Amino acid sequence: MIFVFREFVIALLFTKDFIASQSLYKYQFIGDLLKALSWVVGLWLIPKLKLFLWVLLDLILSINFIIIYILLLNFYSNGLESLAIAYLISNAIHFLLNYFVVFLK
Repeated sequence: MIFVFREFVIALLFTKDFIASQSLYKYQFIGDLLKALSWVVGLWLIPKLKLFLWVLLDLILSINFIIIYILLLNFYSNGLESLAIAYLISNAIHFLLNYFVVFLK
């Protein structure tokens, strides 16, 4: 619902200066979906007593996010959009790693 009514929500909650941020919503919401899915899959590591692996995967997520953002900023220079795309890509990698570790290992 927020994605559909993003212009109205931005105008209601913020000033007109934030209208430019609506192009970031598509990457942000898909990234949030992948993050939620990776949490659901990754939480299966806790009952298996693989807490170190769970923390390691989150550390890899953080490092991936920083590296991907720097690479996108240097090579494509999309500005703030690079941050949202890096968030999407790093959460996609995090989901795939969690899926591989939990279900395919």
